[in-house]
Amino acid sequence: MTAVGICAALPQEARAVAGLTPRIGDQRRLPGGHLLAVAGMGAARARMAGMRLLDAGATSLISWGTAGALAPGLDSGTLVIPDRVVDSVGQVFITDAAWRDRMLRHADDRLLQTSPGILAQASEVIRTPGEKWHLHQRLGAVAVDMESVSIAQLAREAEVPFVVVRAVTDTACMSIPGSVTHATDAVGRIHLLRLLSGVLHNPAEVIALVRLAKGFRAATAALATFAGSAGNFFLSPCPAASA
Repeated sequence: MTAVGICAALPQEARAVAGLTPRIGDQRRLPGGHLLAVAGMGAARARMAGMRLLDAGATSLISWGTAGALAPGLDSGTLVIPDRVVDSVGQVFITDAAWRDRMLRHADDRLLQTSPGILAQASEVIRTPGEKWHLHQRLGAVAVDMESVSIAQLAREAEVPFVVVRAVTDTACMSIPGSVTHATDAVGRIHLLRLLSGVLHNPAEVIALVRLAKGFRAATAALATFAGSAGNFFLSPCPAASA
């Protein structure tokens, strides 16, 4: 039996698949025998969660969640379903073509905006438009996250198919407020008191925070629309898929 392992960094991202909001560190079995893990932020946690998914019987992997746009023109809520992911030194991992193409066609049928370009992985949050533009120019990537390369590496080692589904939160021209990064702990939880303290010290960040929150809602709504409308469709690699 085939079982897809879905790795999300944050509970809000996982909710789009599971309906409920699991906690960081949770792993759940979904209808149809598929598996969902909530890793927390970062490459190391994604790899550990991916290993747990494989140990539990996953026969293919999806890196699922949100991303930051690097290329101009990608709106918040755009689904990035890349043909490849690339690490900081340019090492490339190709996603499963047939599975990815099925996802893109289905998303298009549901009138969801999509991008099939390259996704980069970063070791920390890419905060400013200048940093985003530099990474876009250097790697040719349209978007960035912190986990997908780890899932790609694990899939290659395990010789299983993998794909990536990421929805854009912050556009290329948006900045991530310092109050957000200061308030976010190592696994991705935002501590409200830290966030409020940061805003009080820099009230000019309020507008950027509002935009970021709106972008995150658009991203998670797009993920939920895709997962909800597709049912088990997006959870099944083609029989001939290869890593």
